[in-house]
Amino acid sequence: MSGTATNSKAMNDHTPRVFQIAFKSTALFRFEALLPAGNVIGSWMLTRLLQQRFQGEGILAGDCAACGELNAGFGLVKVTDLAKGVEGLKDELQRIVILYQTTIAWHDESEMVWRIVWPDAQKGNTVLEFLTVEMVTAEMQRGSRTICEAKEAVLEQLRRINEGRP
Repeated sequence: MSGTATNSKAMNDHTPRVFQIAFKSTALFRFEALLPAGNVIGSWMLTRLLQQRFQGEGILAGDCAACGELNAGFGLVKVTDLAKGVEGLKDELQRIVILYQTTIAWHDESEMVWRIVWPDAQKGNTVLEFLTVEMVTAEMQRGSRTICEAKEAVLEQLRRINEGRP
């Protein structure tokens, strides 16, 4: 079976399967006011938004997850309707202005490859490794440090406020 036939079949399949859709953003540009560097919280907020959207549409099949900065990270969603999942993800990424610097792929378990569905210029291309364990682990460790540093900064600021210092 060709990759295109598998893609078409999966996109129109309405049996209760679970599809994994992954997305990777690359920081093509930085406009600090809109997409600041180190915005790890934005990634987590995006996953909560996706989780609520897909739950409301009745297609959520597990937790959504993301690592890294909002404009230079990656995430994974599990849905029961591939076409709705891809369209919903594209819609939300467009709303937060990072769709055009994002690649979206779904994991085709029958052939053990990731099939790219966005951008259109790459549609139908397959890659063996879209997200690797090493990439996720490194980003989680980096993200954990960033969050710890941010928490420390907030705690220090609260201490100063409680002590009456600016």
